[in-house]
Amino acid sequence: MAMICRLQRDDDQDLIYDVHRAAFASDLHGRLPAAIGSSPQFVPGWSWVIERDDELIGHGMASWTFLDLDGGGSVDVPHLSPLAVLPGHQRRGAGSALIGAITDAVDLAGAPFLLLEGSPGFYGRFGFQDARIHGVRFPLPPGAPAGAGQLRPLTSYRQLAGRVRYPPAFLAATTA
Repeated sequence: MAMICRLQRDDDQDLIYDVHRAAFASDLHGRLPAAIGSSPQFVPGWSWVIERDDELIGHGMASWTFLDLDGGGSVDVPHLSPLAVLPGHQRRGAGSALIGAITDAVDLAGAPFLLLEGSPGFYGRFGFQDARIHGVRFPLPPGAPAGAGQLRPLTSYRQLAGRVRYPPAFLAATTA
């Protein structure tokens, strides 16, 4: 079973929707990649898919989100979300390959770090850490562990302290 990680193409959009909808059993999650993809925060070189035997089985992307700085002002920072693999293909390296491709692309772009909201147990093995130790705070949903807001320092790391503020496209696609 050959696995190929490649940049997203325009004709992948329906399959990407299907992957996210199936992985999270949620139409909201299914709509998120297209909402981000049509927003000003979208970066084409940061949206990747995984194929196994010519079947699209996974997708992940990073895009710009806002960091409201503690000292005033706001900067754009990269945020890895969403990431999904079809349930029947999970735990076989597809998600790891997507995280690696996205992290490398964001690092090559010169970003200081990559943010995400997710399981510390899963993402910790990819170098993600509790973002609070770097001065970054997330507006986490109720019930989320405090360490779910995470940061991966990259080659050009520099500390930027502040609070994450999600862009309108992200918020519109993740709330009913």
